[in-house]
Amino acid sequence: MNKLTRNEANLLQKVLEDNDHVIEVNNKRYYVSVMEEPRTLHETKKVDNRDVQRYKTVKNNILKGKEFSIDDVVEMIDMGIM
Repeated sequence: MNKLTRNEANLLQKVLEDNDHVIEVNNKRYYVSVMEEPRTLHETKKVDNRDVQRYKTVKNNILKGKEFSIDDVVEMIDMGIM
């Protein structure tokens, strides 16, 4: 992954702010999107010990290919656990 210069970052930020997510370079069009937002924008929730154990069980089930609830996965992502 290459780091952007300050000017490149400012240009890219301007493109994203204008909701124009397509840029063209050397006659090729690229779609630009945000992959990750800073954690400060997400609401953090307190996780108690019971939830930690439940999340570990769900995570192990996922890794072992066992059945799991998509709601559990979304909740773990929201909590920053996965």
